[in-house]
Amino acid sequence: MDRRARKVRRHRYFLRIVAYSRFSCYHVFEATMPLRNSVNTKVLVAGGGTIGILLLLGSFLVTHQVGGMVSDLSESYATQLSEATANSIATDLARVESTGRSMTSALAALHAKGARDRQLVLDVLKPNVESSDYVMGSWYFEAPNAWDGQDSAMAGQKALGSNSTGTFMPYWARIDGNISMEPAEDNQVYPEAFYTAPAQTGKPAMIDPYAYEVGSKTVLMTSVAFPVMSGGKLIGTAGLDIALDNLTEHLSTDRPFGDGRIMLLSGNGKWAAHPDAKLRTQPYDGPGADAVRNALAERKPVQLPSFDVDGVETLRTIMPFALKGMNSTWAVVMDVPASTVGAPARTLAKGMAIGGGLITLAVLAVLFGSLRAFVVRPLGGLTKAVDALSRADYTSAVEGIERKDEIGVVAKALEAVRGELAAGQRLRIEQDELQQSTEQQRRQQSVLDNAKAEDLRVFVHAVEAGFAGLAQG
Repeated sequence: MDRRARKVRRHRYFLRIVAYSRFSCYHVFEATMPLRNSVNTKVLVAGGGTIGILLLLGSFLVTHQVGGMVSDLSESYATQLSEATANSIATDLARVESTGRSMTSALAALHAKGARDRQLVLDVLKPNVESSDYVMGSWYFEAPNAWDGQDSAMAGQKALGSNSTGTFMPYWARIDGNISMEPAEDNQVYPEAFYTAPAQTGKPAMIDPYAYEVGSKTVLMTSVAFPVMSGGKLIGTAGLDIALDNLTEHLSTDRPFGDGRIMLLSGNGKWAAHPDAKLRTQPYDGPGADAVRNALAERKPVQLPSFDVDGVETLRTIMPFALKGMNSTWAVVMDVPASTVGAPARTLAKGMAIGGGLITLAVLAVLFGSLRAFVVRPLGGLTKAVDALSRADYTSAVEGIERKDEIGVVAKALEAVRGELAAGQRLRIEQDELQQSTEQQRRQQSVLDNAKAEDLRVFVHAVEAGFAGLAQG
């Protein structure tokens, strides 16, 4: 009886174990289901986020560093480009200067040799009008009565280059494609810098931009002017005129960085070439005027801080250049939108951002595949085993017990639990079978006992009836 009681108590103990195990497996299952989803997500978010942040930080640092270098290189390129443009303009003006110097030397030589024919002078001057696309006029303005002493006799002879007073002032002008003789009047010449500068200094001069009446048209121009000397005396000045319109049109074909513009300042800081015709011949009064004046005076390039031009943030470079033969310094002014200069840096940043994004996506894809192969699928096997245990299905072995990693450890632990629960289930079945057998035996014994009691009752009743009969007699 004690043995049977111990067996019953053991049976009840295993039932409690089974109940507890089923309860625990249920909660493990409930906890594991979100884990299946969250492990993958959390690792992807943590790993991908970390990689993305590192890539963004790296991209920012590299972009900041390289962007600064690219901006510096762009600004350096702008300086070099403006320097190259300045050299090109200086070369073109040097050709004009050389042509004017040769023309002046020819006039001086003719006079020194005794030639006084005014037509010869006209013949020397005229070819030079077409010597360059820049040039729109060639001229010789004599000192009063200095060429041939015949001024009074030549009054009004325009065809020979004489003005209304007879002063020899031949001026070949190219206007609208046509070349014509337009002699200058005395008051148009003697007070002006193109005469006074070379006459007073005895040196060539590059004249600041000015307005001059040619025929019935006012032309904005600059001049290369030379003193004409004969026998050690000044007999006049000669030179070539450059129309500012022609100069501006020529420079407008240069578009630095694709959308920039090139302009030109004279030695005294006046606009010699500018897209706005109203500003030509006017003094520079834009941003950094003092810096511009210093740049011209010191012949040093300067880059001005960015400023607004018609709503566009613009960078301006001032590049002085020497006109050595003309004793003057002019300057190229190059404007470039700040966005254009910074475009390479922005392109680099955009490329790095796109590259970083693609790398992040590639890393996430590899990470996702790795998680699926090494985490999600093994966890799926474990959750399947936990689900089976929660349903009291102990027939299937837990997958992954052969693994050497943490999942293998968990799988082995679950397999041990499954074995314990399977053993408990078998014991419970045995206990149920034993209980059923005992109950059946009890019922059979009860039936037997009842039958015996009935037989005894019948026998006693029969005996009692027999004795009653005997008593009656």
